[in-house]
Amino acid sequence: MRFPRSRSEDVELHLLPFMNLMTLLIPFLLLSATFVQLATIGTTLPAISKDAPPASAESLRLTVAIDDDGYLLTGNEPLIDGDRTVRIPRDAAGRWLPDELAAAAATIKEAHPAERRLILMPADDVPFEVLVAVLDATRERRGDDGVAELFPDVSVSGGVVD
Repeated sequence: MRFPRSRSEDVELHLLPFMNLMTLLIPFLLLSATFVQLATIGTTLPAISKDAPPASAESLRLTVAIDDDGYLLTGNEPLIDGDRTVRIPRDAAGRWLPDELAAAAATIKEAHPAERRLILMPADDVPFEVLVAVLDATRERRGDDGVAELFPDVSVSGGVVD
């Protein structure tokens, strides 16, 4: 049995709808693309080692502990008014006080101008915004005379020491 051969028809390719689609799609994709630079905060995490870190006699070892009560600054040497610890509590409304922390950091920097390192010890429930505010307050101080560097080398530690 012979099957009848179908006549081949000329098929026309319609490119106009596809070109219209591309004309609309390309600008939409370009406009919706994210051209954002992500801001990063340069910190160092503690190294995992079995050996104890070498003790440095000239190091202040300034530590900012952040807990529910506020900020606690500690050091190996006297920080402010001969004390090795400085407590900056939260205000009566429970707000953090980064401006007071910045003022304390500036006072400590005046007493220890060569010190660049700071250890940040946040509690587990401290909001991220508070951490960023602490980093902003302790890394540099902006004033009428420009920007003064405080403690730019920040390390993040694993928790609050009681």
